[in-house]
Parts: sequence; structure tokens; C-alpha cells
Amino acid sequence: LSHNQIQSINFNYMPRLKELYLIGNRLKIIEPYFFSNLRNLIYLDLRKNQIETIFRDAFFNLNNLKYLFLSDNKLDSTSLYSLQNMKSLECLYIDRNRVSSLAMDPFPFYNLPNLIEIDFEYNQIEYINISHFEKMLPRLELINLCFNKFRPSLDEPDCYWLVKENSSDKKILKTNDLKIKNIVYDMPTKHYD
Repeated sequence: LSHNQIQSINFNYMPRLKELYLIGNRLKIIEPYFFSNLRNLIYLDLRKNQIETIFRDAFFNLNNLKYLFLSDNKLDSTSLYSLQNMKSLECLYIDRNRVSSLAMDPFPFYNLPNLIEIDFEYNQIEYINISHFEKMLPRLELINLCFNKFRPSLDEPDCYWLVKENSSDKKILKTNDLKIKNIVYDMPTKHYD
């Protein structure tokens, strides 16, 4: 269904569908319960649409979804709240959007216990609360923050990967000499390399 200029679609007769590719269409708004009949969906690709708004419960009933691609859309930080309670989700790609903050309270990624990887590359992120990610996303291993609006030191490239390494006594977020001035966190700085 990719590259068909689809603006709206009905999923009532596809309950066995496991993969859905809607790349390069004209979707602008994802309404509540939009995908609710796709209970067996594992892979959902919504890249390169014109999505500006995703309502809460848009992904309701996607209990098996592991991979979600929302890259190259027009999503802002408020749309992130639609991703709550996606318990099977492992990989989330929100790169090339308009997300400006990851320091919201309440934390938008609530109840995503299996999330391993998040890609926020090429957004407008200025602030991030790293402790929320560590506390609320126990399996998270990788956050890609490349090419955002952080202010690095002059000798650092504009690319940041936050990688969590397991340790016997504590979890550590390694930032590979990350020098971000606009980072919001409430963990002691000694936990960072």
C-alpha cells in the first residue's frame, strides 16, 4: 500500500495481517482506534507521510507490534503520548520529525517495557530527561539523538548515541564524552562517562 497517495483507509477485513507498509502516502491524522482491528500486526511502517497528529489510542489493540516507523513526518512532542502502553514494542523510529523536547512530565513513553531502541535523529530536540528513559524503559539499549538542537562543544561532532550498558550493581548510560549543555536529568553526574 506504499506510495499510493492514501489519505484514509479501513482495516476492518485484515485481522491476520502481520506487516503493513504505508510509506509515502498522504496520511495527516491518525485517529483513535485507527489500527485496532490489526491485532496480529508486528511491523507497521508509516514513514514519509504528512502525519501531524496521532491521537491517543490510535495504536490501541496492537498488542503484538514490535516495530513502528514514524520517520519523515510532521510529529511534535505531544504526539509521543499516543505511544503509551505498547507493551510488545521493541524498536521505535521517530527520526526526521518536529519533536522538540524529551523532558515532558508525565513521561510520554509510559508502559513500554520491551522497548530496546529509539531513533530521534534529525528532530528539533533541545531538552531530554535521561533519567526518565532509564527508569521507565528497563530494556532500552540505544537512543539515537543525532542532528538535533543540542549545543555540543566545538570539538564534538553533532551526533549523540546514548547506550546503556548492563552492570552487576547498576545501569549506566554511556554518552561517549557527550557534552550537552541543555540536558535535563536528575541522576548524579558520576553515572555518566
